[in-house]
Amino acid sequence: WRLDPETVTDQIIGFAKAQAKKDPRLQRGDKWEFGNFSLIMTFGTKPQQEPHVDVVSPNYQFGMCLGDGSPSTLYYEVPKARNISSGKQLGEYWKSVDSSIPDTLLNMMNGDPDLDNTLEAYGSVLSVTTCTPEPTSGMNVPSWICHGEDVRLDAGTALSLPGSQVHAGPSIQQKFRAVLFFSA
Repeated sequence: WRLDPETVTDQIIGFAKAQAKKDPRLQRGDKWEFGNFSLIMTFGTKPQQEPHVDVVSPNYQFGMCLGDGSPSTLYYEVPKARNISSGKQLGEYWKSVDSSIPDTLLNMMNGDPDLDNTLEAYGSVLSVTTCTPEPTSGMNVPSWICHGEDVRLDAGTALSLPGSQVHAGPSIQQKFRAVLFFSA
């Protein structure tokens, strides 16, 4: 008896897709196209990843744990009052933390459609610093809220994140962690 690697791969990917389709936010049902499959494995102790965005809305990103006790991906909630989604907002934020930013640069950023489009998709990542909500200078709201700390997941558990969601791989304190990532 022999396992065909292609058959095993197809079974794992088929199971991952079935898990992903259970997310009630995927309103188009079977019309989602899943792709960009990648396997990320870590060995030994690793620090937490920097918060980042991989895919933008309306896409979704999924991570399926391939081993028991895997730490969850961390994901961040950025309050709307703190989100940076335009060149003007980015300029105001930079000016509040460093008054030496040249006005010429700020004026160039204000209303730049390419910059605004990029910040609309990825700007929330600029508000994230650490996994503890902290008051932000000049604002009465936390800069963001972290979810997923100290959560351990069973093998086969799929975490789904909507596009433009700021997230980070957790710090790893175990010998081995494997996650199958993919998007829709």
